[in-house]
Amino acid sequence: MQPLTLTKHFTQRWMERVGNWPTAEAVRAFLDQSVMVQRCEDMVRQDGQRYRVLAIFWHPELDLIMKVDTLENYAVTVISRNSSSKRCLEIQDVEKEVPVAKHAAPAGIAARIARVREIFGARAAGRRRQACQVS
Repeated sequence: MQPLTLTKHFTQRWMERVGNWPTAEAVRAFLDQSVMVQRCEDMVRQDGQRYRVLAIFWHPELDLIMKVDTLENYAVTVISRNSSSKRCLEIQDVEKEVPVAKHAAPAGIAARIARVREIFGARAAGRRRQACQVS
């Protein structure tokens, strides 16, 4: 496995949003504990232009999202709940001006969301999840 390289942008954002100096070993350990939300892929547009979609990792205990180029082993950026709070406040101001219809999620999705919250809540508290029972 190639060593992870931390970009200047990643290091700056980590210092701002987490508060300490990141090391490649520590970030690699956090990535190993994280949930991969999206994998890194090379894509091609219809016009033939190539681009790369970064892998997205969510670390529930630190409440962070890390974007990583797993093909070249570069940590690109880190996003925390605090980093998006200003943007969220701006969005809330816009939502107050424009009424938005609220849609209820289907019952099956609500149950799945509750199960995911239960599992990750148990992991954050240090408990193991119970084996899924198939009926």
